[in-house]
Amino acid sequence: MIFPVALEILDAFKVFDVPNKQYLSNRGLVRMNICITDELISLEVEVKVVIHNTRDIKTMDSSAINNIHAPAMKKDLASV
Repeated sequence: MIFPVALEILDAFKVFDVPNKQYLSNRGLVRMNICITDELISLEVEVKVVIHNTRDIKTMDSSAINNIHAPAMKKDLASV
């Protein structure tokens, strides 16, 4: 079985709507849900950040057509 081993979100500070990319380098918990079907790849990400001494949770939901024929799977990942 194939498992995702890396993910890069380009311009992540814009995607997560934080003022500056430095806020993401000092992040807390990251939760990620990846769901792949024969037709669709969907990704849900939750990142805990501290912005100006205030804790906040930023989220991202994205999906794309599975035109690379990735095998169907569902995985929940977390990073501290």
